[in-house]
Amino acid sequence: MPKDKPNNTPDIVEAKIDIQQYCKNEALKNKDELRDYFIQEYRHKTNKTNTIFSIILALLGLFIGIIGTNFIKDYISAKTKESMNQAITQSIDKYVQPKIDSAFTLPNIKSLVKTAAKENVDSIARPFILSQLEPYKYSLKKANIFALQTSAIAGNRKAYEELITLSKLNNSFSIDANNSIKAVVIAFNDYEDPIMSYPISRNGEEIAPDSIIKNIDLYFKLLKDPSTKKEERKTLIGYSLSFNAPDANKKEILRQCENILKQSQSMDICASACSILKRTVGNKAPFMDFDAWLKVIDEELKKR
Repeated sequence: MPKDKPNNTPDIVEAKIDIQQYCKNEALKNKDELRDYFIQEYRHKTNKTNTIFSIILALLGLFIGIIGTNFIKDYISAKTKESMNQAITQSIDKYVQPKIDSAFTLPNIKSLVKTAAKENVDSIARPFILSQLEPYKYSLKKANIFALQTSAIAGNRKAYEELITLSKLNNSFSIDANNSIKAVVIAFNDYEDPIMSYPISRNGEEIAPDSIIKNIDLYFKLLKDPSTKKEERKTLIGYSLSFNAPDANKKEILRQCENILKQSQSMDICASACSILKRTVGNKAPFMDFDAWLKVIDEELKKR
């Protein structure tokens, strides 16, 4: 309690002053402790703030790093693309463009147009033409068969063989082909009626029949000669009736006829060979059936 006090101070006021004085003295005593407390509190708050700030800075740094890395990647990627585009452009200008220019020169354009036109003809025009001709297909085929018949009668063996092929197809045209084959055979039937009296001559001189009959090589040489007339061949067929040769000569006749039927393209010569075979080995195959006669020849040669 304070020792000095006014003489006229009331008791309540005096008590208040005593309390204030006590608090003041206590505060002065504890000021060092309070200062240390506040200093520690401040440091604690500061450390907490620094920690939060550090965390924020770290997150901010990480975020900036990520954004920066992507930015760098995008930047590098953009630069790379730009360089590649420039390189491609330069390559096109240097290598591709001249080729394009040369490809579209006037001669090349004409060639391209011609090729395109041909493709259009192949893909569009030809099917259209064929569709338009379809109603006339049978008539055209029949006309073709008649043309082959006419050519075969004129002596074209290839046309005759085409008729044989058509006759084996077993369709609507095979009947017409067979009828044409019959017409061709009839046209060559006169080779089955040999003439014995027509003279055979060469270089203006007549060849004696006996010299021909006795010489098989000369006989077939005259038979295969393109300049030999039809009447002369028919006479030669007649001479074959006079062959009284041994088997060796008959073998030669068979071989000569085989050679004709395999190689000759003349219908007259082949018809003559068929007629000679008929007189040599008998009527063992249809007249003008070349394949059948070749089989007969093969069988006869095996016997001898």
